[in-house]
Formats: sequence, structure tokens, C-alpha cells
Amino acid sequence: GILNLYKDLKVLVFSANPEEIVALPLYVKGIRGYLGKESDDEEIVAAIKSVLDGNIYISNRLKRHILKTSDSESMETLDTLTETELKIVTMLMQGRRVMEISAALNLKPSTISNSKKKIFQKLKVENVMQIQQLMFPKGQQWNK
Repeated sequence: GILNLYKDLKVLVFSANPEEIVALPLYVKGIRGYLGKESDDEEIVAAIKSVLDGNIYISNRLKRHILKTSDSESMETLDTLTETELKIVTMLMQGRRVMEISAALNLKPSTISNSKKKIFQKLKVENVMQIQQLMFPKGQQWNK
């Protein structure tokens, strides 16, 4: 798709579809944010600013959904992850390697490796597959 051709493209999706159903696979494909029809003006402005600043925007509604459907005993809240860590998680879930993430975020590979370790500690996981299991405990899959 177009996001594979233009990795730096900043896509914020506005949709009438419920974000709890369609947003996560789109994040994996490279979007920077998703807003449903129930988003108010304040949230829309916050999402646009976040995406334009190079961040990934995840609504509180989607965070709550992920936490509600995840194993809450083994996963700390997504709010503990920094914006950079959220970017790294998204890229890891896309199958990107440390060197590719490093280049995309303009950070040293060692910084990405250290951040990856911190993310795993915060989420109490040992690998990317376990993050997927936390996000989709009922066996759903990330669509790459």
C-alpha cells in the first residue's frame, strides 16, 4: 500500500467505523492516528497536532478498549508508554527491525534497543509476540 511506499507519510484516519474494531490493524499498517465519529473538536485538534508533531495518536477510548480486552494482570496501562515508545511498539508490530526503527525515528540503534527493553519491562513481556497476545488475548491477529 501507499504507506509502504511513503514511510514518513502522516496519516490520520477519520471514520464512522468503531475504532475498537478497525483501528488496531490500521496502526500496524502505519497510520499515525484514528478518530471515530464520536470524537469531539478538542480531540480532533489534539490528534492533528500530535500527528503533525510526528507522534502516534491513540485515543483514550481505544486505550481503554485495549486494556479491557487485555490481560490486565500482566499489562500495565498504555499511559505508561511515552510517545516514542508507542511509535516503537507500533513499528515492532509492523515487523520492523531495530536498525529500520532507528533510521525512521532518527535515533541511535542503541537508544531503540534500550527503549525496547524498557517497553518489554513495562508491559511485562519478553518478546513482540507476547505484546500481540496482550493486545489480542482472544487469538485475533495484527494484519500486516
